[in-house]
Amino acid sequence: SNFDGILVDGQRRLSMKSSHRHLLTVGPTGAGKSSVIYLPNLLAPPPRTSFFVYDPKGELWGKSSGYLASIGYTVLCLNPADLGRSVQFNPLKRALVSEKETRRLAEILVSSTPGGMDKFWEDGARSLLFLLVRVLAYQEPAFRILPVLRQLINQLGNPAQIERLIRMTGDERLIDEWEGLASGVDPK
Repeated sequence: SNFDGILVDGQRRLSMKSSHRHLLTVGPTGAGKSSVIYLPNLLAPPPRTSFFVYDPKGELWGKSSGYLASIGYTVLCLNPADLGRSVQFNPLKRALVSEKETRRLAEILVSSTPGGMDKFWEDGARSLLFLLVRVLAYQEPAFRILPVLRQLINQLGNPAQIERLIRMTGDERLIDEWEGLASGVDPK
């Protein structure tokens, strides 16, 4: 049918095309947003769908996760307030697989910086992020996380410390890139 998208009132559905547009549900506490819109959609999802649910109170999770799992969905909970009950997500994990993925992450991080920069500074930021993430690839897995990357970025005021970490990797390509970056000469 043409109307196989989001359930809007417990009975009628939007078209799949309309369901993929932006949707905002607004109403005061107790107006029925969860019981009329959210839960019916979670408990009777359109075929072949995946979804992300923002559920700060955990009510929707409690009422739908078991059922969704029973019908074959992989149901995960990302809960920054309770990491013991949360799935773990490390954006560096994929970046550490290859230099290509590391460069891709550096590009994403630099390009998401608001306001934009001069190309010279953008290129330098990408190169530094690439180097620092690659340094993490040589560390124990517990240190391959964003807070450690931030600590390394904060250490940029102490280039001797960064150079020591880079040299400890024994990776000649990283050492060459660092020396080129530190001297202002492109090592390529």
